[in-house]
Amino acid sequence: METPNTAPGRGHCLDPHDCVVSKLVAGRTKDFAFADALVHERLVDPEILRDRIETLETHPMIVQRLRSWVAVHLAAL
Repeated sequence: METPNTAPGRGHCLDPHDCVVSKLVAGRTKDFAFADALVHERLVDPEILRDRIETLETHPMIVQRLRSWVAVHLAAL
């Protein structure tokens, strides 16, 4: 997205699920709190998060950490 307000740059609008997955990969406490809130408010679907996690090209330990996080949220549904 480009407007006079973004000049000289450009704004990117991520899909909420992609945003949450990137936050979970970063793994900071505040990112997990953000992701928890979006799941709790039903702004993102844990099943879609699970699918997106499987597309990541990152260390297997990170993928497993994210799988575990999503499994907890899916169990809570």
